[in-house]
Amino acid sequence: MMGDSFFISIVTPTYNRKDTIKRCVDSAILFCKTANIVQASEMIVVDDVSKDDTVLFLNLSYPDLIKCGWLKIIKQPINKGFLSSRNIGVKKAKGKWVLFLDSDDEIISGSAMAFLKILEKSTIPFIYFRCIDGDSKKLLGPDIPECVISYNEYINKGTVAEALPVIKRDLILRFPYDEDMRASAGLAYARMTKECQEIFWTNLPARIYYQNRDDRLTLKRFERASFFLRGYKRFLFENFFSLKWKKKSDLFLKIIFYSLVVFFQRIKIL
Repeated sequence: MMGDSFFISIVTPTYNRKDTIKRCVDSAILFCKTANIVQASEMIVVDDVSKDDTVLFLNLSYPDLIKCGWLKIIKQPINKGFLSSRNIGVKKAKGKWVLFLDSDDEIISGSAMAFLKILEKSTIPFIYFRCIDGDSKKLLGPDIPECVISYNEYINKGTVAEALPVIKRDLILRFPYDEDMRASAGLAYARMTKECQEIFWTNLPARIYYQNRDDRLTLKRFERASFFLRGYKRFLFENFFSLKWKKKSDLFLKIIFYSLVVFFQRIKIL
């Protein structure tokens, strides 16, 4: 290891992912070996009180990597959601860059060298890499060239598809994730983008994204209605003067919709 600092930290929140965590960790190991950055990297897995022995499985599967310190396992005392796990991972991380890898996804080792060159050359502290669908093996979203996305463009249009965020650690520490949102990272990303005024969008696929699990948080929109409502309100308030009327109207409609969903949930209709 390189002592007190590394080039990159891979932060992986997990909850009941014993069945997929191995492919995630193995992909990270192969990725770092391919990029020749094992000594300049670390992987931090933050377990959010899993009930399926995920932590025990990791301890039994990777004793040498845990012993040498490359793989670090942090156990949450209570279940707080994956955004809390990300924040804890970032606080413990020592890398200049932080790569957020979900515990049911993989990082693509074949992209390692090109990935490394992009990070080394980038003057922008927030980078998005492309994702490959885990089932179809096709690129998620349209195939567009690399570009710089401005703050105004980001908050009004978002991104064209699911992407892998790789962000400088000091930027994340200044703008941590909203833990009361449980699973929506967009608010923090909007704040980070406002701070640096731009994001670098690459055309390099670096992550295999498995989106068809029944327990993925992104599929539980009605169950998480109160979080969506809180997030849309907060996003509108914080970015109001930079949002175009079309985006404002869209947010107002979503706030009305989720307000109704939450209301009916409270009176036990939904």
